[in-house]
Amino acid sequence: MLAIAIERKKVEEALREAKEKAESATKEKDKYISLIAHNLKSPFTSIVTLLELLSSEKDDPAIVKHRMLIDAVRDTSEYAMKVIDDVLRVSRFESGKIELKPEFMDGSIEALTVIATHGHLAREKGIELVNHAPRNTRLFADQSLFREVLSNLAYNAIKFCRKGDTITFYVPSGKRSTIAIKDTGAGMDKCTLSNVFRHDVKTTSMGTAGEKGTGIGLPFCSEIMKAHGGELVAESVKGGGSVFYAKLPYVKPTALIIDDDAVFRRALDERLEKIDVNVIEAKNEEEAFAALKKDSPHLILLDARLQNGEGLAILKKLKADKDYGSIPVVAVTSDNQIETREKAISLGADDFISKQANQEEFIAIVRKFVA
Repeated sequence: MLAIAIERKKVEEALREAKEKAESATKEKDKYISLIAHNLKSPFTSIVTLLELLSSEKDDPAIVKHRMLIDAVRDTSEYAMKVIDDVLRVSRFESGKIELKPEFMDGSIEALTVIATHGHLAREKGIELVNHAPRNTRLFADQSLFREVLSNLAYNAIKFCRKGDTITFYVPSGKRSTIAIKDTGAGMDKCTLSNVFRHDVKTTSMGTAGEKGTGIGLPFCSEIMKAHGGELVAESVKGGGSVFYAKLPYVKPTALIIDDDAVFRRALDERLEKIDVNVIEAKNEEEAFAALKKDSPHLILLDARLQNGEGLAILKKLKADKDYGSIPVVAVTSDNQIETREKAISLGADDFISKQANQEEFIAIVRKFVA
């Protein structure tokens, strides 16, 4: 038995050392990639700047004569800079330097934002961008990274569409936390489709207007979705367009109500249930912090006048706490005095609402934080 235990310890030690070496090698690789990319980006930036200056010289015969060559070198340099930027983003993400900061957001608004960003490019090619994602499509993700996924998918769709084509953002039936982007463009063959999310297989090709791609974007987007516990799925038919599905796990938000009025707590509970929000209730500070230790609410609704002002004291403690300080707090006021609201905001309340607010007003405030 002793010999087995000693042998097991040796194996565990060898595995630990191998793991440490692998992690160290990965860190060194990431540092090396980052260093090379940064060192390459600086001269390319200078080259592009100088070429832009040359292109602006419209009266110099020598420059006019070689304008096509100058423009070609500038375009190539800009493409190289895009590759470098993509490599840096992937490297930062894989090394853990980009930390996920998930929050609730409205998928329809995200789609509209991406459409606004790429609207000019689509109009130049005569392509229509359409949003059919309904309002209040609740998503839970890192907003910046998820928007990058949608933006990349939209750009790719535009790249492979022609004049008269349409790109549509929508939520598939029964998939309430998925945003799909469907285009009527060129589509992909089966081989390209099966490898489109792989880093090690080159699938990039020229767009319908000669646009270039780095081949890094879609694999990176796939990694972003996996990091969220979701996935990026593609369907396509050569000559029949493509559909990309950005699938996220559905997260039902939880709200903590801190109020000593049981009837009012019940009223808020019923309102929140109507927009699919879980509810935890507490009538005082002790119950509130016990609930926070047990659960992780996404929103706190706090009676600012709780037990003769205790509510504001709780607010101050919440915002000073390293574990709970980032949770949004909506101060619920009954006196409607400006002084109470100003005091709540000064202590860190993220918003406030009157106890006399109607259903529509109440839900509008809550949706700011849980979509």
